[in-house]
Amino acid sequence: MMAGLLAMVIQAAAYDYGYLIVRQLDGTETSVPTTGLVITFADGQLNAKAGGVTTQFDLAQLASMRFSQEETNGIGNALEAPYTLRVNDRLLQIQAPAGTRVLVSSVSGMLVDRYTTGAEPVNTPLRPGVYVVRVNDKTTKIHVR
Repeated sequence: MMAGLLAMVIQAAAYDYGYLIVRQLDGTETSVPTTGLVITFADGQLNAKAGGVTTQFDLAQLASMRFSQEETNGIGNALEAPYTLRVNDRLLQIQAPAGTRVLVSSVSGMLVDRYTTGAEPVNTPLRPGVYVVRVNDKTTKIHVR
């Protein structure tokens, strides 16, 4: 795994890729900036440190990693139809069948928004940061710039 990761880091340096995208087995994708990126392994975890923030990934749950010029919104395929989530101009837009339970919280655990969907899409304004979104029994992380 180390050799493959080293090859990826060298490839990223050759091109101007700004993000390492880590995809987990549940389809969740997380973006980690490549500027100052330091990756270490300990206790079955991949630790990606960039900009003073360390993001941990359980090695047993990793599906793939790739470099990208664009940041992922973190949603990946963790939420499948009939749900639609996207971040557009600092608005979290959620469209889901009526009766779907939605919780949006900061990574520190502070509740940002909670509601049950109706027939119309819901827009939640967010400040830049990382958030945890739970739709019924599926949870994913998103990053708002």
